Amino acid sequence: NLEDHTELVVASYPLDRADRPRLKRNAGVRFVLEHPGFLEPAAFRPGRFVSVLGRVEGLDERRVGDYPYKHPVMSAEDLYLWPADTREWDRGPRFGVGIGISL
Repeated sequence: NLEDHTELVVASYPLDRADRPRLKRNAGVRFVLEHPGFLEPAAFRPGRFVSVLGRVEGLDERRVGDYPYKHPVMSAEDLYLWPADTREWDRGPRFGVGIGISL
């Protein structure tokens, strides 16, 4: 958290049809997310997943381990923090059809 905004370094993941991150895929491009105002560090901790809508504003060179990496910088317009428990990501209605035989 900085004086007038918060920066998160995010590793992108492809999305499924319901716009949820595909966790079994490899992470893609890393980018810097600039969010106006304060984000609670306890909620937005490493390992949490976010979805963001925004604009790419430029590039910023930062290090990933020992390597320099040019991160796209995205200005957040909307931000969604996914529940920490991934089982809560799919709470839609479910139904099943089957044939049961009892002897």
